[in-house]
Amino acid sequence: MSLKSILGHPEYYTKFGYEPASKYNIYSPYEGIPDEAFMIKEIKDDYLKDKEGTIQYSEAFN
Repeated sequence: MSLKSILGHPEYYTKFGYEPASKYNIYSPYEGIPDEAFMIKEIKDDYLKDKEGTIQYSEAFN
């Protein structure tokens, strides 16, 4: 895994290095999620450099 995504309170999760996913043109697969609440964190440097789109989770998470 080279990144982590999370739905949560931005003031809390930014303390741990999470940033709005939209900064990287990456979006939640769920409708109605506030932009600031869908965050992402790179685990591997520059992993998101050439990536964009909608996150796809395993069917188990749907």
